[in-house]
Amino acid sequence: MWVFKISGRVLLVGKIDIKADAGVLADLRVTRTERGIPILSVSACKTVMGGVRITGPLGMLSALTNIIKGHIEAVLSEMVCVSVSNVFLGFNANLGMLVGGSIIGGSRGLQYTMPSTPVVTGDYMDVIMDVEYEVDRQVVEIPNGAKDFTLPPNAGNKDAMVNLGLSQDFFISMFTAFQSSGGFNMEIPSTSASFRNYLSTSALGSHIPEISWKYKHSLSVNIKIILTQTPLVTLDSNFVSVQISPVVEMFVMMDSMRNQHLMTLNVGANLMAKLDVSRGKIATSVGLQGDLKITMSASSFGKCKTNPSVLMGYMRDLFNMAYLVQLNADLSVGVSLPSLPGVELIHEVIEVKKGYAVVSSDLQYVK
Repeated sequence: MWVFKISGRVLLVGKIDIKADAGVLADLRVTRTERGIPILSVSACKTVMGGVRITGPLGMLSALTNIIKGHIEAVLSEMVCVSVSNVFLGFNANLGMLVGGSIIGGSRGLQYTMPSTPVVTGDYMDVIMDVEYEVDRQVVEIPNGAKDFTLPPNAGNKDAMVNLGLSQDFFISMFTAFQSSGGFNMEIPSTSASFRNYLSTSALGSHIPEISWKYKHSLSVNIKIILTQTPLVTLDSNFVSVQISPVVEMFVMMDSMRNQHLMTLNVGANLMAKLDVSRGKIATSVGLQGDLKITMSASSFGKCKTNPSVLMGYMRDLFNMAYLVQLNADLSVGVSLPSLPGVELIHEVIEVKKGYAVVSSDLQYVK
């Protein structure tokens, strides 16, 4: 309901005040463009006048009053519906921001689209959205293809304003994009002061005697960790598991210009991922779960008689002190959830279920 108040002076009559009440009845439709952008449109509009009240000098002619009332009603009837249409033109510009692309960090990004028209009832609006992750502007294809997902009934918090379901494929795509962009790769140079005691032939030789036999004097060791295989991501009740199988290459620094391959290890690790949602973003942190699986695929010191599993404690320390620190720093950038300009998610809570996660939150309008 709008209330209009106009004051003015009419020649030969004097000052008059006009107060008009007007409401509107409008039918709205939610559709989508070919690019998957939602649109609100006004399919029908009718202005409902609540009455026009005119006050002026005593003796003001009723005929003049009726003429002014009729003119005001005619102008407002057209103006209110035009204003409503203009409001939704502006709103659609913001609604288009609900889908679209955003940068995650480095070469990674993601793109939301709306594959079908939302379902709108008197109580709620149900929107299905697709997401594609990109690396260097190339869409990342997830292993085995994406599966259809619908948020199960009664999932999330029924009292929350928004319940956003995220399928297991959402997280598979996220970690696949992270791997494709080199996020799981790392080089630990022997110059790293924090790990100097670990990055030497003597440190490794204390576990594998063949290394000490070949290198009589302790030399520095550089380490490269490379993940070429797609992580295996699983969501179950209250946890997210990320299984990785990186290749760990070690090189002995013979001098400032030369290095020599020492050995190549295949490492199997199970990472437990913790999800945290805040300010419309999901941030992830990971930690080691269980023992590492270590096998040796190549070495420069001949056939190794020692089981590589003796390096488990060494590799676990290296992962905790260096590798996971870098992973968590990169993952903490977070992934943006769909949002509208001027609208913030507040009181966010995330729950992990078997095969999906759900974010429940309220909305807050900001200027």
